[in-house]
Amino acid sequence: MEIVNAVHHRLPVRTATRPPWRPPRPLRPHGIELLFTPGARVEYNDRQLRLSVRAAGRLHLPSGRLIAADPSSLDVDAKPFDVTVPPGTYPVSVGLATFVDDPGHSRVTAARLDISDRPAVRWELALRDGQDPLDLGYQQFFGFGVDAGMACYVDADSADRLVDVWRTLDGLVEPRYRTTDREDMVAWSSGWGDGAYPTWIGYDTSCAVTCFIADMLLLPTDSEDEDDEDEDED
Repeated sequence: MEIVNAVHHRLPVRTATRPPWRPPRPLRPHGIELLFTPGARVEYNDRQLRLSVRAAGRLHLPSGRLIAADPSSLDVDAKPFDVTVPPGTYPVSVGLATFVDDPGHSRVTAARLDISDRPAVRWELALRDGQDPLDLGYQQFFGFGVDAGMACYVDADSADRLVDVWRTLDGLVEPRYRTTDREDMVAWSSGWGDGAYPTWIGYDTSCAVTCFIADMLLLPTDSEDEDDEDEDED
């Protein structure tokens, strides 16, 4: 071992213009709170979008096991998240983005199921049985697939009897969300359309679940290279 002067020494020095390597980072809930900030404005392809929030109704969760899915796929994709909440009926709100230069054109940014009124201080990706975040690469996520341009929240105990409800939703064009009469499903149009979408779980300072947010990925989620973005279903 050789002890050297921190300024004047004979040891080799390596410099680099790029930051050191870091492991691949899965998708993160970048700016998730902004989606539920009424009046906020964001840019999309050089156009201005104005954000708003709508109360979409209430969701009855008799088992406390939440499913986020395409309502037309409940017979094949009705897997609840691993994280459960106390059985009850909870409010759902929908975030909307409206083009400032085309007020008749709006899209759903996200759907939020509030378990409590406490603010979330951290977010985690909602997982289903068999999913491990260690399997995810850069900008990847586990999400639910959409093929009918719609998404929904339902309880695991209610899914079997709701497999045909999607036929009555008429594409959810106006309005872009709907709650069934028995409050056993809240459905909404899925952002720009078909694809795969993550759900984030918010936790408060006591590590209790405060909300679920199904993110429709309407806006860019990371300032880094988005061309590498990928997703995993199921």
